[in-house]
Amino acid sequence: MAGLPPCVVFDIGSFCTRYGPAGYELPRVRPSVISRPAVAAALACGEGGVEPLPVVYSRCVEKGTVVSWDDYELLLSLLLHDLGMASEQHPVLVTEAPLAAREDRERLVETLFESLGAPAASVNIQAVLSLYATGRTTGIVLDVGDGATWSVPIYEGYSLPHATRRLSVAGADVTRFYAGALGLGGAGAEGLALARRVKEALAFVHLPEAAGVGEAECKRSEQASPETLVLPDGTTVRLPRSALTRGPEALFDVSILGDDGGCGGGGRRPRAAAERQFGLPDLVHGCVMSTSDCSAVRDELFRNVVLSGGSTAFRNLPKRLVRGMRALTSAEGGVGQRQRLKALLPEDRD
Repeated sequence: MAGLPPCVVFDIGSFCTRYGPAGYELPRVRPSVISRPAVAAALACGEGGVEPLPVVYSRCVEKGTVVSWDDYELLLSLLLHDLGMASEQHPVLVTEAPLAAREDRERLVETLFESLGAPAASVNIQAVLSLYATGRTTGIVLDVGDGATWSVPIYEGYSLPHATRRLSVAGADVTRFYAGALGLGGAGAEGLALARRVKEALAFVHLPEAAGVGEAECKRSEQASPETLVLPDGTTVRLPRSALTRGPEALFDVSILGDDGGCGGGGRRPRAAAERQFGLPDLVHGCVMSTSDCSAVRDELFRNVVLSGGSTAFRNLPKRLVRGMRALTSAEGGVGQRQRLKALLPEDRD
């Protein structure tokens, strides 16, 4: 409607936050952290002049759940200030994780209306908005973020909570794997930042040989990935090829990280030799099969698997995901569904 002020959109994740006025082509991005002095005191003055106090960093969202509402409110205020927009003058749209607790949503709305004074507010599930962004209202959104992985079925614009599935294995676990591989396990935030840079530049998903896929294709896929990364200070990081695929492999076999991936277990669980691995294909397949007994609904969901989240950007991940789902549907005799499986990776999502 003409004359209304633009809505402000906030997508606050475990690792980074995307925000900006609605209608802009690209959002602004910043880490989802709050920094404050380690001690509540004035700056110390010594012989060398004013000495800055040490700074501590805290995250307001972990694994998709708000852990500090005070920091969350402060982050929203900082983002609005960065945009130069007054919260009292603009409607606000904020995303939330699937299956968010009702108490958390009530607290979020209370923060928007009472603390920030927003004239109007809307809270939406991230996965639903990701599907809308592709021009669809029905499909499965596989959201592999930094803190958690979600498989969310959406039919005619509505998410289906009873069939939504979650894995606790996500991008942060892959980052910690590379921090260990580089010997940076005890290097703190700087070590994790370096490991994340290596992960994003070098890691890729291995394509094992499968029916109809020749060995030459698999070798070309692996050989196309670089093995070295030159850091800004000139340091060259080199990892063996096995390590380049080992990290993302945890998304397809959660036992690599030594636990059950948050699938209902309680800690470290060694996998028996005959036990089949559990990962993203199982997550999506189980999600679809739990939605409806109607084959037409399942078929439409299988044809529209939308990938979201930074950790789905690993090269070869869509192909590996489709192969895994085809193997599962083939084992159950779902020949028609197997032939129409499709994983969609939006090209302009960055």
